Amino acid sequence: MSGSSPLVLALDLSTNVGWACGRAGGDPDHGVMLLPKGIAGLGAVACAFLDGLMDLHDVQHFDRVVMEAPLPPQAQTHAHTARLQLYLAGAVETWCYRRSILCREAAAPTVRKAVLGSGRAKKPEVIAWCQAQGWNPTDDNAADALALWRYATTRRGLAAAA
Repeated sequence: MSGSSPLVLALDLSTNVGWACGRAGGDPDHGVMLLPKGIAGLGAVACAFLDGLMDLHDVQHFDRVVMEAPLPPQAQTHAHTARLQLYLAGAVETWCYRRSILCREAAAPTVRKAVLGSGRAKKPEVIAWCQAQGWNPTDDNAADALALWRYATTRRGLAAAA
């Protein structure tokens, strides 16, 4: 890296995974990783997610990952969503550990408070904030990832060079 800031990947873990990747002070690439739906089962979703994460790494070459912390199961509206978010978070941590990539998480209200000024900001407000930054997220998952990326790249712990 030689003096340049780390390349940070931010992930909004959901049934469709929002992602944003870039260096502090720049404009991040961003998008959404579509995961299988319906009767595919958690195994198929997990394989698609890990394949997508590997593909992102092959293209972006990130060396830091920050993910939105999963909500606790009791805060979820569906048991399947809770299981999926917890599994995806574990998969990210395992994948990063195997590759010696720093991995952290941040709670959505903490991110929104720091970036938008309100921990209670709703998804349309996050999208509007992204658009005000000159970014055009395809959906709320990408918008959440962009807000998380901004948070991570303006905080010392994750954005600092190793």
